[in-house]
Amino acid sequence: MRKELEKVEGQRDLFIGTFVRQGLKNGFKGGSLPTILLKDIRRVSDNKLMCDHLWLNKTKALAILDLSAGVQIQFAARVKQYSKGYLGKKEDVKKEIKEDFKLSYPTQVEVLTVEKNTTSKLIIRKAQ
Repeated sequence: MRKELEKVEGQRDLFIGTFVRQGLKNGFKGGSLPTILLKDIRRVSDNKLMCDHLWLNKTKALAILDLSAGVQIQFAARVKQYSKGYLGKKEDVKKEIKEDFKLSYPTQVEVLTVEKNTTSKLIIRKAQ
């Protein structure tokens, strides 16, 4: 469970994450929906690590970005609770259903560049 996200459930905030790869998930009514995997998600306001990884739906705002592994993105999102595990009706599938937290409705998405200055602090700038 994502304890830090649980503490701010329902709030909308700015986050930074590192893009890992794209993926697909099964849609509710069939078909596949595109997703992206981010790692080391931090809250911008205090640089606190909120979770080690999470999958986001690849919304229109994310789809227009030119993402490659290692690129950092900044985005605003709302923290929501969700149920994970097998939610179907097959009797032979035994998967425990758990409650967890996710980031939803990503907006204000920007690609960032990260540089080190001479005092070894990280400088994060919006990509041009």
